[in-house]
Amino acid sequence: MHRDPPSSRLGLKLKDFVTGFHKRKKKRRKEAQKQQEESLRRKRIEARKKRKLEEMMVAGNAEETEDVEAEVKKSERVALCLIQGDQQGSRHLRRRLWFCHSVVKQV
Repeated sequence: MHRDPPSSRLGLKLKDFVTGFHKRKKKRRKEAQKQQEESLRRKRIEARKKRKLEEMMVAGNAEETEDVEAEVKKSERVALCLIQGDQQGSRHLRRRLWFCHSVVKQV
């Protein structure tokens, strides 16, 4: 009595199941690394915001906190544009930087 391999019962081809494992594993690791980098970036940004607010409070310029927050938001947008431009490739980086700076100036 011949029994079908488990992959054929699941609707997968055996070759795809065996050869695709490494690709799926690499993809999972790459996604996890991106998520970790993004969370670290957000933590750095939050720490920077706190430091700027503390500096403003020490200097006695508490009323200018809104300006600092607006500045931080602008720098976040530029950083995000840089990251996206880096993912697109270096040839698009100059155009992306120009676009980011024009967007920041409008805000």
